[in-house]
Amino acid sequence: MPETTTKFKDRTFSWVFHEFDTYERGVIWYAVAGIVVAVFLIYSYTTENYLFGLLTIITTIIIFTHNIHNPQEVQCSIDAKGIQLGNKYYPYHALDSFSIIENDDGHEVLYVQEKAGFRSTLPIPLGDLDPQTLRRFLQMWLEEDLDHKYEPFWDSLARFLKL
Repeated sequence: MPETTTKFKDRTFSWVFHEFDTYERGVIWYAVAGIVVAVFLIYSYTTENYLFGLLTIITTIIIFTHNIHNPQEVQCSIDAKGIQLGNKYYPYHALDSFSIIENDDGHEVLYVQEKAGFRSTLPIPLGDLDPQTLRRFLQMWLEEDLDHKYEPFWDSLARFLKL
């Protein structure tokens, strides 16, 4: 094996990113959100669907309490053994595939598909990391999902709604 390939395999990628995006919300955003919540609550009352009303209230509380806190910084390291995300370690044998996608705001995101469980997908913002170099490195350990070309709908919807 050529020496450059061996050195490339021994490489470690390491960077820090925020656990979630924060958005600047104005008075109009809060007014529209309040109106939407009020309409949902009125609908749940008039249709006697009280569970929907309860879920609306719980979701509203979760969204507002989630956004009170500043996002923590998460350390990400990728090497020949696997991916370390904060305190959680993912060895390559527990992962199925990966894809690197540019989202609507022009930032690159690494999506890693887990094998076990509900086949959850881990979105990892790349920041200033070169996506092509990381792609070549990960191709040595994981299969690239070439069908996954676009950002998941829920991610772009959450960014559009500033959630």
